[in-house]
Amino acid sequence: FQEKTANSILIMGRKTFESLPKGPLKGRIHVVITRTPALYMPDYIDNDAVFFTQMDDVDYIVGMLLEVYPDKRVFVCGGSDIYRAYLDQCKTLHLTIVGVYIEDGPNTSRFLLNDLTAERFVEIESSGKLVSTGRYVGERIEYEHRVFHKSTVQ
Repeated sequence: FQEKTANSILIMGRKTFESLPKGPLKGRIHVVITRTPALYMPDYIDNDAVFFTQMDDVDYIVGMLLEVYPDKRVFVCGGSDIYRAYLDQCKTLHLTIVGVYIEDGPNTSRFLLNDLTAERFVEIESSGKLVSTGRYVGERIEYEHRVFHKSTVQ
C-alpha cells in the first residue's frame, strides 16, 4: 500500500482517515469525506495535505488538485460507502484482503468481492496468502493482495 500510493491523492471517508494509526500518511494528499467538514477543518488548517469535504464536492477538489499536480494518481481507500460511490469510476482495483474481523464494522472486502462481477471486473493477479506480524508479540495476520481490471467486454 505504501509503495503503491506514494505521492498520490487518497480519497477516503472520515472513519478510515481516523483509523490511520499515525495520522495523515506522508507524501500523500488526503481528501476526507464527511457530512460535517467544518468540524474537522480547524485541526488541519495549516496542513496542505488534508482536505475535509462533503461527497458532493469531492470531484471538484480532486479536479483542482490534479490541475496543480497533474502527475498524481488518485486512489479510493474506503470505507464501504466510499467504495460504493466510486466503484463504477475505477479501472483498476488493488485490494488487500486482511484476515481480521472488525467488530461493529461493515465487511468491506466481502462487499467488494461480491460486487466485482456485477461491475465486470476480472482478477488479473493474486499474491496468495501472506502473513505479517501484528502489533503484539506473536500476533500473525493473514492477508492477500489481489488486482482486478474492469473488463471492456459488455
